[in-house]
Amino acid sequence: MLRRNPALKAIYLHSERFVSEMIAALQTNTINKFKDAYRSLDALFIDDIQFFAGKERSQEELFHVFNSLLESGRQMILRVIDIPKKSKGSKKG
Repeated sequence: MLRRNPALKAIYLHSERFVSEMIAALQTNTINKFKDAYRSLDALFIDDIQFFAGKERSQEELFHVFNSLLESGRQMILRVIDIPKKSKGSKKG
């Protein structure tokens, strides 16, 4: 992808980094800068997406980033290493 277009803005990161950066942006009141940075990418690759399980605010922001990239014809690639296990109280199906 970058070989064909070296000017492409692409980032590969672990999901924990995304969450950490988001938390830091919230704490330092720079969340709009965080949002702009991720929503302006041409491609975003996130590894270990299962790390978002149980992190509702992070999931919400990731959803907004996904929508922004999708609506503008850009890419987001997610990789899951391990599927989170269901809690004992959850039902199948």
